[in-house]
Amino acid sequence: MQPHRYAGTLLVLAAVAGCSAAPPSPRSSAVPAPSAEVRNLVLPLDRYELSPSDTQVIESAEDVIVRRCMAAQGFSWPLLPRSGDTEPVNRRRYGVVELSVARRFGYHLPPDAPETAHRRALAETREDALRPAGKRAAYSEQGRGGCWNKAHAQLLENVPTSNHDLLNRVVVASFDTARQDKAVVRTVTAWSACMRRSGHPYADPLAAAGDGRWARSARPSAEELRTAVADVRCKQKTLLVRVWAHAEERAQRTAVHKHRKDFNALMRTKTSWLASAHEVLDS
Repeated sequence: MQPHRYAGTLLVLAAVAGCSAAPPSPRSSAVPAPSAEVRNLVLPLDRYELSPSDTQVIESAEDVIVRRCMAAQGFSWPLLPRSGDTEPVNRRRYGVVELSVARRFGYHLPPDAPETAHRRALAETREDALRPAGKRAAYSEQGRGGCWNKAHAQLLENVPTSNHDLLNRVVVASFDTARQDKAVVRTVTAWSACMRRSGHPYADPLAAAGDGRWARSARPSAEELRTAVADVRCKQKTLLVRVWAHAEERAQRTAVHKHRKDFNALMRTKTSWLASAHEVLDS
């Protein structure tokens, strides 16, 4: 793996699972704090992936290097603040699992938390303020060079490569393996029966979350909210999240044991990349 291609595997997972999230809800609604259940939903492969806070560390280090490079050419490059409100990576792994979220947003993606939204807005303002000469200095004519490329390359100079494609494949494979686990199949069947009794006939949670009706509007409809609330309540009654997560944990541990050398290399990549970033920030 080339470290700069270290991407979130949940995007791969969502695409394979066929679960398309509805558009984000309007930003005026506050996002409920993560529940204890989702904060504790940690899977074995998570430790090999960059967390949102890890990503911010790397981006902040790149920011520092870009600022020095831009200043040497007479350009301003304001540093972005780090956000402390990143949410758990598995919060929506099995669809909506929190009543507080279901009641407010249904299957729509909640808006960014305040610090994250502020950071994103500052990044957009910084981009908009760049004149053509400043953009060339930052990104070069083709958008693949300049100070940003220098910062990216500097952080990766001594970082070993590893096979991130394998990690993506294992994430998808372990998710599929868990879906076929006998205990998960029984629990999903019980969840589906629970949903039918509530007037919402869906075969599994991915079908409920991926219902094309939800994506037709910017705001969740009353029907979407009722469906999402019933979905969460049925998950709670059947212990679906616990059963599914345990099955996926077993599948992931088996894969890590099978590909021990590859996963050790992935951990060295992650650790080294973060160490490089911290060295820049500490200096």
